[in-house]
Amino acid sequence: MDSDTDSAERDDRPILIAVDGESHTHAAIAEAARLARSLDRPVRILHVEDPYLKQFSNEIYAQGREEYLEHVDRCLAEDGHETVRVARDRLREDGIESEALIRKGEPLDAIRAELESAAYSLLIVGRKPRSGGWWRQRRDLPARLAAAGCSTPLLIVPGEKTSNCKPGTTADGEKD
Repeated sequence: MDSDTDSAERDDRPILIAVDGESHTHAAIAEAARLARSLDRPVRILHVEDPYLKQFSNEIYAQGREEYLEHVDRCLAEDGHETVRVARDRLREDGIESEALIRKGEPLDAIRAELESAAYSLLIVGRKPRSGGWWRQRRDLPARLAAAGCSTPLLIVPGEKTSNCKPGTTADGEKD
């Protein structure tokens, strides 16, 4: 393959955006829409049903556990479909073609598996405000994705209140 063919193939790759329905996701969706429009790319929206909370329910709810776990599964599925619907509606408003992908599992593993299964031009994720102790930082998916070092470029879009910069200042605290 020559370099022109490689470049043309890269130009056709969709953008992958990971969404979880939280407020920081809205900024990531807006950025995905802006980039998809300017690059003329479709978007694939990935939502991962994270079974993280189920590990606690396995330990806590012994009686009626099966019914409870089925309820948790239904809630996760409903939340996932609603999250993807909101993202698709937002992209559709801007005339952006999108496809929904819903996976189950640990988000880092599911996102990495998706990146390995298809070629993407870019992965976009939102970042929650960075407050809290070691536990929140340990669950910081954007940082974990960056540390994983995949070959797909990663764009981390900060949600509101993520930046320590005040309006009218730069990252160093200097006036604009």
